[in-house]
Amino acid sequence: MVESAPIRDLSWICPALAFVAVAAWTAFFAWAVILPSRDANSPQQWVFWISQWAVPVLLVLITLLVTMRTSKRESGRFADVSLSLARESALLERRLTTVNTELSLARDFIAAQSRDLESLGRIAVDRLSGSANKLEELVTLNRQRVDQIGEVSTSALENMEKLRSQLPVIANSAKDVTNNIGNAGRTAHLQLEEMVSGFQRLNDFGLASERQVMAVRERVQSALDQFAQASEELAQVAEGRFETLAAQSAEQTVTIAQSEQAALAAWHERTNAHTASLREALTRLSADHEALLAESANRLARFEETADALSAMLDDQALNLDDQLARRRAAIEAAAVEQGEALNIRLSNIDSAIAKRRAVMEQAAVDAAEALVAKLAEVDQTIEAQRNKQVADIAHLAQTCEEIGHKVNTFSDVLRNTGEEGNKAVGTVEKSIADINAMLLDMRSAMAGSDAQIGDLTDSAVRLLEIIQASSDHTRTQMPEALRSTEAGLKGLENRVFTLRDTLREAGDGGRALSDTVGGVRTEISETLEALRNAQTALAEAKQDSTTLSEQIEQRLNGAIASLSDAVSKTGTDLHTTTAEEIEALAAKLGEESSAAINRVLQGRAAELVGRLEQAIDAASTASRETAIQMRDQLTLVDELAGNLEARVNRARERAEEQVDNDFARRAALITESLNSFSIDIAKALSADVSETAWASYLRGDRGIFTRRAVSLLETSEAKSVQAHYEAESEFREHVNRYIHDFEAMLRQLLSTRDGNALGVTLLSSDMGKLYVALAQGIERLRT
Repeated sequence: MVESAPIRDLSWICPALAFVAVAAWTAFFAWAVILPSRDANSPQQWVFWISQWAVPVLLVLITLLVTMRTSKRESGRFADVSLSLARESALLERRLTTVNTELSLARDFIAAQSRDLESLGRIAVDRLSGSANKLEELVTLNRQRVDQIGEVSTSALENMEKLRSQLPVIANSAKDVTNNIGNAGRTAHLQLEEMVSGFQRLNDFGLASERQVMAVRERVQSALDQFAQASEELAQVAEGRFETLAAQSAEQTVTIAQSEQAALAAWHERTNAHTASLREALTRLSADHEALLAESANRLARFEETADALSAMLDDQALNLDDQLARRRAAIEAAAVEQGEALNIRLSNIDSAIAKRRAVMEQAAVDAAEALVAKLAEVDQTIEAQRNKQVADIAHLAQTCEEIGHKVNTFSDVLRNTGEEGNKAVGTVEKSIADINAMLLDMRSAMAGSDAQIGDLTDSAVRLLEIIQASSDHTRTQMPEALRSTEAGLKGLENRVFTLRDTLREAGDGGRALSDTVGGVRTEISETLEALRNAQTALAEAKQDSTTLSEQIEQRLNGAIASLSDAVSKTGTDLHTTTAEEIEALAAKLGEESSAAINRVLQGRAAELVGRLEQAIDAASTASRETAIQMRDQLTLVDELAGNLEARVNRARERAEEQVDNDFARRAALITESLNSFSIDIAKALSADVSETAWASYLRGDRGIFTRRAVSLLETSEAKSVQAHYEAESEFREHVNRYIHDFEAMLRQLLSTRDGNALGVTLLSSDMGKLYVALAQGIERLRT
């Protein structure tokens, strides 16, 4: 492709030719007129020579001015300025597009991170729910096994009570038999014959009784063996089941701890990643903001340079106007030889043309200044749009952080509910142990109902008095040993029952430890929420700094525009004053020298020069009129754009205010609901008696019923009792601390608004405020 040759600058030729022509005319005039003259000392002669010399010089200068005004130099200068502004606006648009793209990528990344965090929390909650269900199943199975052990222990205790109840009866029967045998011995010599026959019958009955006693002994021994074997089997089964339960509980505890640690580690990693991404986004936003500010400063400098160039151009035009006036004066002096009255008419026309030209030039200066102001306004609008966009992005980022905080609060609530279910399971186990002890007591009392059976055994023992006397020695030696072994087995069973109770208590302690661990996790989540609130505060501070910097830039631009307007008005005033003074001086001088100049100026040449001057003035006035029309149209369009931009800014400000009000109302509603729920727990802790009407009112929508109940309970009780209750019970202390913390947070948000003081007084006078004041005074929070 053939490159075009560079265009040579030929603008210097016309000024050079004019300078050469003036120099040649000066030299020729001095050689032809001044040097041959002998009256060179007369001032009148010098005045005449100067007037003779100035006419051709004015002619040359007017020709040079007309040539420069009809050239394309000035139009090329305006075209260069407009092209440079178009290039800068295109660069600014590309940079804004790049910034918007990066902000969109940052929002997408933050949204993806929030979704990952939400999925992680959901998985952790599912795992904890599954672990809680498994723990509940194990507790249920343990309760069933404890019931079985209770039934076996009940039957064992029944057998033991039966044996214990039979021993005193047997001892008393033995004593009675001994007494009867003594009486029978004393009367034995009186009834020998009867004794012989009696001994014969007794021998027969003895054999039968001995067989019966042996049968009873075998039955008792077999029953004891079966009882001992059943006790051992029961002990082995209970030990095996307890070992299995302990192993499963340990495995479940390890699994829960590992899952919890993994979830906490993943959550900390996600939190750190979110913090880093937020910091990077803030860094990028600050860098982009500084770049925009630097670019705005550069544009302001370029606009100042353009204003200086415009002032210089106005000065050049003033000088050109001076030259034109000088040339016109010379032409009028040359034409005044034969056109005295016609020249006066021409002078009046020229004066009117000069006034029009001056007005056109002033209008052009004003229009140029207004165009510069419009460009600066466009830059202000661009900066304001970028600032609003940054504010919207920061608000969206803050809203995302609040959503993450709400999700983390939901996760902490799930963990707290899991801990409460664990506490409920521990309470259920302790209640089951208490039920087992009650059942054992009932079984012991039921064992006393076997007295009727013992009476039947007593009747049988009366019929076997002699047989029992013969077997009394055997009873004294072997039966106590069997009873002692039975008692030892029952004591071992009782010790195992106590061991089971201790194991269940340890399981309850493990559940409490798990609840404490969940509380620690909840504390860490609260710390993380506080860190997110600090990040939101940093974003708000960055937003405030950006707003302050934008206001400073706006002030600087307004100052520059004001100084530029002052300079333009001053230039127009100076030009007007100078031109008027010169015109008045020219008219006076023309009135004085018109009579002397009439005889020295040719009529035809003056008429030709005046015609050319009129054509040049007409062309200049036409071009000025067209330029004024174009600038007027552009100013109208700029005015419309400014009106549209102001309307958009007002709508954006209204939307931002509505969004802030909606966010505050939503947060206040959430905190109010949380305070009402805490009021229920505080009222339960102060008094366990809750009427059904209160619950019915709460279910119908009266959420403040328990708040009013807690206030009434606190008013009736003393501050010392509330403080003692606060120091003694950890659950009550936790509810009170959370209530005070949430209420103070809502109070701080209210005080930060425009009508915060009045709203704060209204909030403190409500039921929630009364409860807050009563609790704070009770725990001596307001006294410090």
